[in-house]
Amino acid sequence: MKLQCIVVDDEPAALDILARYIQRTPYLELSATYLNPLEALSAIPPDLAFVDVDMPGMNGLEFAKKCSKETIIVFTTSFREYAADAYEQAAADYLLKPVSHERFLRCTARIMERLPARDPSPALLIKDALKAQVVQIPADDVIRISGALDYVEFHLNDRKLMAYKSMDKALKDLPSFFVRVHRSHIINSHHISGIRPGLLTMDDHTEVPVGRKYQSALKAYLGVR
Repeated sequence: MKLQCIVVDDEPAALDILARYIQRTPYLELSATYLNPLEALSAIPPDLAFVDVDMPGMNGLEFAKKCSKETIIVFTTSFREYAADAYEQAAADYLLKPVSHERFLRCTARIMERLPARDPSPALLIKDALKAQVVQIPADDVIRISGALDYVEFHLNDRKLMAYKSMDKALKDLPSFFVRVHRSHIINSHHISGIRPGLLTMDDHTEVPVGRKYQSALKAYLGVR
């Protein structure tokens, strides 16, 4: 399991150091770096965020209050006196700049140790209409589902499966990490790679429209403001 990480810091040099550390750590994956915390808040919430405390406009403590509750926060700072404030925000740790690679690894190793084990992806049983047979696949292999008339298509990385059922019935049979975003589209939230107003980019590079009636529910689910 890799944690998706972002770094938020108004100092490019500090940003680059942590980005390199993340890229060298096998259980972490760098999603993005941000000089502007407001841009970070509008993106998909990461698993882990390294956030500078002292930034103009919005400081790291304010950022943490607005961030998704599911995101683990590690504060970075040049000032020891911010440590108490960091822990009041329920931060996992704080790193004093300049951050050494050894200190970074100790911090992230402790975070990984505290994480609960993730359950394996549940299996889906899909009656493939084209082959007239039941196929069992891990639910997380499905990137998105599109609907047309009286059938739906399950889009995987390497193939598509067609099943005769309604979108409502398809959604009812899916795990909770699937979200309906349009009358004709259901997406796997684990496979969102980008988000723009009214549009999602998925891991298969397709762009999925978000219907107006689904926008509020999607933002609440993702923890995006």
